[in-house]
Amino acid sequence: MLLAHEERSRRSPVGAGLHTAMSGGDVARRVSTLLNNELHADVVFRVGETSFSAHRCLITCASEPMRAMLGEGFKEGTTSSGGGGPTSGEVEIHGIEADVFFEFLRWVYTGEAFVTSENAVALLEVANMYDAPPLKLACGRVVVAHLARDNCVMLLETGRRFEEATLVAAASEVGGKKLSESCVLKKSELCVFE
Repeated sequence: MLLAHEERSRRSPVGAGLHTAMSGGDVARRVSTLLNNELHADVVFRVGETSFSAHRCLITCASEPMRAMLGEGFKEGTTSSGGGGPTSGEVEIHGIEADVFFEFLRWVYTGEAFVTSENAVALLEVANMYDAPPLKLACGRVVVAHLARDNCVMLLETGRRFEEATLVAAASEVGGKKLSESCVLKKSELCVFE
């Protein structure tokens, strides 16, 4: 987008010339180059044996729980460490596979993630944990697309756990009305019929 000299000079004390504005795609492309890039990174996520460099300003804009976690009130928000724990600016992530966490980071930096039938449920859990509704929706769509009679019980409970009404409805439809009325989650996390 180009603004004529006259309009530019009315908006800014800067002198003559044309003003150019980058398109949203250009901005997104530039931000995406920072994905797992140490350049100006101020936080490192350790997921098992894998480390991911990140930028607090981007992470906290995308996720309210991350904003709280990386704030000054939590140990992750501190800048020093002792006792063999994470070093300065490091955050340990537990209970998530590294490739799944990387897809969450990809979504933060690019607005896109590779959601497959293999990672959709795990990524749905991460999207729910870190309050990422667009990612949660995308994962739900992939899960629904791969519903079958042999996985509908597990996916019904997944939908209920993450309050995904579309997934609950789809799993109930595949499994039948009796399934949605009589499925009970036991301590063993197996659904059984009463």
